[in-house]
Amino acid sequence: MIEVRVNKNYLFSLWIKAFLVLFIFWGMVYLILILLNSISLQIEISSGQDNSLIIFTLFNITFGLAAIGAFVYYSLLKNSSMIRLEEDGIKIIEGIIKRKETLIPYKEIKNAHCDEDSLSIVDNFLKISIVKIHASETVSMVGISNGTDLVNEINHMAELNKEIKSDPITILMEEVKSLKNEIADLKEKIQKVKEQKKPETIEKKKKFKIGPFNEIIN
Repeated sequence: MIEVRVNKNYLFSLWIKAFLVLFIFWGMVYLILILLNSISLQIEISSGQDNSLIIFTLFNITFGLAAIGAFVYYSLLKNSSMIRLEEDGIKIIEGIIKRKETLIPYKEIKNAHCDEDSLSIVDNFLKISIVKIHASETVSMVGISNGTDLVNEINHMAELNKEIKSDPITILMEEVKSLKNEIADLKEKIQKVKEQKKPETIEKKKKFKIGPFNEIIN
């Protein structure tokens, strides 16, 4: 039995992605302000304050809040989500508020693979990935270390437990063949029963009466 939980590198991935997104956002805001100033449209975010200093302060505040939120989310996810490979299937345990357990038999699994997002380069650098399992419904789990090995194991177990579906014509031919064999056995049994019985010939004498002489002709 194998248990897989969210790796700690997922927290670093969230921090790095938050930093990149906020850096691009506030950088674009700063560039827009510079462009507006170049065409004589002076815009001050705060009266008497340098825009660059204010934007830098806002960047630090938003990144700090995002980092705290990412840490809380990671902590809850780590304690509430898990993939467990059992003998008869995969058990998915998830749910931050309400715990939910789902057992997916191996024979129902269509495919499993490692997915990517828009900033997957960060996950690749930290050697984590998003694992997706396709069955009657698709389930996924983020921040999985050695995701490729896990996916290969899941696909291997699914292949071993896959039901072999026979062709309808093949099934019909097998049934006809079985019926012929039963008929042949039945004929053989009837023939044996006939051979065991010896024919008994009983000659019956027929009597005829002729006229008044009552002669009997055998």
